[in-house]
Amino acid sequence: MKKLFVIGVTLVLAGGLYGQGSVGLRGGLNYGIFNPDVEGVDNFTGIGYNVGLEAGFKPMPSIGIDVGVAYYIGKYSTTIDDTDFEMTINSIYIPLAFRYIFGAAPTMNPYVKLGGAAMMQNSGETTTGEEDPVDIPDDDLETDFYILGGFGVDIGATPTISVRPELVFQYNLTADDDDTEDASESGYDILFSLGFYYAF
Repeated sequence: MKKLFVIGVTLVLAGGLYGQGSVGLRGGLNYGIFNPDVEGVDNFTGIGYNVGLEAGFKPMPSIGIDVGVAYYIGKYSTTIDDTDFEMTINSIYIPLAFRYIFGAAPTMNPYVKLGGAAMMQNSGETTTGEEDPVDIPDDDLETDFYILGGFGVDIGATPTISVRPELVFQYNLTADDDDTEDASESGYDILFSLGFYYAF
């Protein structure tokens, strides 16, 4: 997976010399679901947000390659033994995806995308009931890897400025914890985002 990100970044940086490149600001909401696979404990769910930068290039009119970096806030809550439990995790999010672009009109081009992402957790806290928040120990923070797919539309406001509303589903490939052999954890996110891009 790490090799895939290195290759993708190299392609984006080098491709800007040969194809049409773009850079933009993207942000939105993320709805997360984590299943701890523990009897009597509901799924952890919640809505967070993310904001960051994305760069890409189109080596061909119908193909795009994008890589980004974002600040990603995940918020989750559940009820354990009639006690509310909340968790917030702050991460650095690095997605890499290939887009297939449908040239429907000069100013409106829908697309589908497929790729992967890394989520590097850097801080977090938990709250149980009415107690004060407690920081998550650094040893419990980890890096997770995802596979993602989605769709969106590139709307050209001017020849160089475009807007991209997008919906992405991603599945956590590394959610299962080796230290909990009796449980098979799983997690996924749905991202609703809007980006503003400059093409060069």
